[in-house]
Amino acid sequence: MNCLVGCHSHMWIVTIVFYTCILIPLMQLKRLLSSMFCVYDMKGVSKEIEFPQIPSLPVARFEDLRETEEICSICLVDFEGEDAVSKIKRCGHVFHVNCIQQWLHLTQYSCPLCRSSLFS
Repeated sequence: MNCLVGCHSHMWIVTIVFYTCILIPLMQLKRLLSSMFCVYDMKGVSKEIEFPQIPSLPVARFEDLRETEEICSICLVDFEGEDAVSKIKRCGHVFHVNCIQQWLHLTQYSCPLCRSSLFS
């Protein structure tokens, strides 16, 4: 500490500011991004993440299902006769096809209403 206080050059201040404000945050950001997009195996070698394929649900017209539900609980819009809907087999809840597909793209693999698993 005496060396830093007794130093007449202001270069040490620049060095400390550079490391604390620029270099260390950039290294942390790089580590964060690499952990988000790469998976490391046991040897420390990175490999690409394999994203699971999003399963699809059966599609039908709302009038063909003869359901008692009248509203999609995701978008809160009433079902009409010609609407393309998907019915979850486990719990029987019905949603617009576009709504449930967006729900699946957000990797939510549970029913939006009862949280039961959509797939076995």
